[in-house]
Amino acid sequence: MKKDSVWTIIKKYGKKSVFFRYVVSSMTTILLIFIPFFFVIFTYYKYVLTQELSKQATINALQSKNIFESLTEDFHTGYELARNSQDVRDFLHSPIQSSGTETKTREFIRTLLQDSSLPEEIFIYSFANETCVSSRETKHLGTDNLYEWYRTYRSTKLPFIMFPRTDETGRFTKLYICNEIYENNKLKGLYCTEMNYQKFVSIIQDSFVTLPDQIFVVSDIGLILYCDNPDLINTQMFEKKDTYAAFRSATNVEGNSIIYDDYIIAVAKSTQSRLLIMSYIQKDSIQENYKFVNVLLLSSGIVIFLSSILLALFFSYRQYRSVADVMKILEKPDILNKNDGLLNEFFYIANSISDISQKNESITNELSEKMFLLKNAQIAALQAQINPHFLFNTLQLISLSIIREIKGDNMATYLIHQLSSLVRTAYDTENYIVSVADELETTQMYLNIQQARYKSQLTITVDASPECLDCRTIKLILQPLVENSIVHGFSGQEPPWEISIRCRIQDDCLIYEVSDNGCGITESDLQSLNAILSSDKIDRNEKVGVSNVNQRLKLVYGRKCSMTITSDPQKRGTTITMQHIINNRL
Repeated sequence: MKKDSVWTIIKKYGKKSVFFRYVVSSMTTILLIFIPFFFVIFTYYKYVLTQELSKQATINALQSKNIFESLTEDFHTGYELARNSQDVRDFLHSPIQSSGTETKTREFIRTLLQDSSLPEEIFIYSFANETCVSSRETKHLGTDNLYEWYRTYRSTKLPFIMFPRTDETGRFTKLYICNEIYENNKLKGLYCTEMNYQKFVSIIQDSFVTLPDQIFVVSDIGLILYCDNPDLINTQMFEKKDTYAAFRSATNVEGNSIIYDDYIIAVAKSTQSRLLIMSYIQKDSIQENYKFVNVLLLSSGIVIFLSSILLALFFSYRQYRSVADVMKILEKPDILNKNDGLLNEFFYIANSISDISQKNESITNELSEKMFLLKNAQIAALQAQINPHFLFNTLQLISLSIIREIKGDNMATYLIHQLSSLVRTAYDTENYIVSVADELETTQMYLNIQQARYKSQLTITVDASPECLDCRTIKLILQPLVENSIVHGFSGQEPPWEISIRCRIQDDCLIYEVSDNGCGITESDLQSLNAILSSDKIDRNEKVGVSNVNQRLKLVYGRKCSMTITSDPQKRGTTITMQHIINNRL
C-alpha cells in the first residue's frame, strides 16, 4: 500500500487511530527500558565519582596525620625522658622544696628545649611539694599563684589534654600539651609543654598537599584546637549542632571518608595524641573538574532519547501498515486475488468470521467439558495473579548485592538461584497440587530472599508436625500470607520482626497458622475482611494475597475449607488461620 494511503487512513480516524496506540506503546516500552537504565548508569557514575573523591581526600588527610604524629612524637619523647630521668624523679619525690633537685630539673628542661624546636617552654610539676619548674623559674603553686595551664588541668582532671590560650587581645598565641606522670600506678606530677600557636597552625596547613575548604583539629574530648573559624576554636563540638553531628560520625571512622550534607569529610586520627583531623571538601567544588563527564552523559541521554522517538515512529508505522492493508481488502475484496502477499492475512480474518458461526453449533455439546476445564483455568488464573511486586523488590536487592559484592558474587548467585526456583514454581500452572513439604520449601525460598535483605531484623519460625509433610495441598498458599506480613504487617514498625508458620492435623483437616508481630489490623477492617473470607461468593476481581488464597481454597475444597484472621493492634500482631480437609487423591 502506498504511504499516502496509510496517512489518509490515519487522518480519517485522527486521535482514535490505532497508529497512535502503537506509538504510545512503543514509546512507553522504550522509556521503561531507557529511563531506569540511564538512571542506574548516572547513579553508578555519581557513586564511583564520590568514592574516588573520598579516596583522594582520605589520602590527603592521612598524609597530614603523619605530620601530627611527628609533632606528638616530639612531645612523648620528651615526656618519656622526663619520666625516666633520675633528677626529675628526685624532684617529684621530694616532699619539700629543694634547690638542688630543682636546679637539676631545670638543667634537664633546658637540655630538652635545645634538642627540640617545637616547644617554647617545658613545665614539670610535683604534687609532693606543689612546685613547678620551668627553664626560666621555679614557682610554688599556691591557691592564687597558678599557671593558666595548671588551672585548666585542675578543672578537667584529664590525664592527657591539649588546649589553646589567647593573649590580652583575644588572639590565640599558645598551645599547651599536658600529661600526668605516674610511678608504680601513683600520680607523681605533670609534664606540660608550651608551643607557639601560629607554629601549630603552620604545621596544620603545611601538612595538606591541597588545602581543604575547612579543617577541624579536635581533641578526644571534643575540644576544637584549630578551625578556619576563630570563633569556634577552644569550644566544644557539641556546642554547635551541625559540627557535633559530623564529629559523632567521624569518631567511628579511621582512614576513610564520610558524606555529610554537601561535604566530603576525610578523617584521620593521631595514635599518640588522640587528635581527630577532619578536612572538609565541598563535593561541588571537586566535581567541577568532572563536569565534562556530566555533560557527556546528558548529551548521550538526549541523543538516545531522540533516536528512540524516531525508532518508535518507524516501527509504529510498519506495524500500522498491516492494519491498513486489511482495511483496504475489506473495502475491496477483489484485491485479495490480485495481491498474493495479502492472501494469508485476509484468509485468516475471513475464515475466522466463518468459524465463529460454525462453532456456535458445537458450543452446547462442549459446555459440560468446558465447565470442568473452567475450574482448572480459574485456579491457574488466580494463581497467576500473585502480585509480582516482591519480584521487582528482589531484583533491586540483587542489583545492590552485586554492587556491594563486586569482588565476589556468592550472595548474588545465591539470590538469583532462589528467585529462579521461586518463579519456576509460581508459574508452573499444570501442577497446582503439591505436598506440604514442597509448599514449605517454596515458602522458604521466598523467606531466604527476604532474609538476605533484612538479615537479623527478621526471624522466621517454622513448626510443622511430621505427619503433615506428605499431605496434599494447594501450591503457593503460604507465600502470599508471609509476603502480606512483611509488606503490610511490618510497615512503619521497628525491628525485630517475627513470623511464625505452624502446620498440624486436627479432625482430618490440615490447619495452617501464619502469625506476625506487626502493626495489626483495626477492629472495623478485621470484621470486614472476615466477612469477605467467610462468604461463599467467589469474586475474580478481588485483589491478590489473602483473597487469592481464599478463593483458590474454595475452588478446590468447596465448603470443606475456611480462613479467618485475628489481630490485636494494641498487643501488635496478626494471625491468619486456614484449614482444609485432607484429600490426598487430588
